[in-house]
Amino acid sequence: MARLLIAEDDEQIRDSLLQWFTSQGEEVTAVSCGQQASEILKKESFDVLIMDWEMPPGPSGPEVVREFRENGGDAIVILLTG
Repeated sequence: MARLLIAEDDEQIRDSLLQWFTSQGEEVTAVSCGQQASEILKKESFDVLIMDWEMPPGPSGPEVVREFRENGGDAIVILLTG
């Protein structure tokens, strides 16, 4: 079982990803903005990050990933764009 973090501001996309990965037996945390993702990444570890490119307000997906990598994070990253 993988631990996934989904950060997506579009509720429908976020809920669809959450439902699908959960149905596959994965442990999923889903948030709606980059600030929430950044805060969670400081406290928890994940195997895969699925990040929206733009998540106003706050940091974008690439900014969250940059901070994550600078702090030693090595999870697989998937960036979503519209």
